[in-house]
Amino acid sequence: MEFLITWFLFGIGAAMVANSKGGNAIRWFFLGVIFGPFGLLFSFFSGGKQCPYCMSKIHKDAVICPKCQQKIPWHNGKSERNYEHLINKR
Repeated sequence: MEFLITWFLFGIGAAMVANSKGGNAIRWFFLGVIFGPFGLLFSFFSGGKQCPYCMSKIHKDAVICPKCQQKIPWHNGKSERNYEHLINKR
């Protein structure tokens, strides 16, 4: 029984880490339950993307890099105009 609870907690941990990095929490929960500590470890490397200017990891929906403050060009097909109100607040 303790074994199942431990692997369930690995799933919760993997989901929380991946969600904070912009990954799919449900997918990572199941990967954490299936792979246990390896799923949790892999979740630390999931999600996000790199800033093309300073090469730091940023959230997948970031508009401005929190490290170098540069505007992030979009390559995923989303219109940049939808996020102009976020950029203009700064």
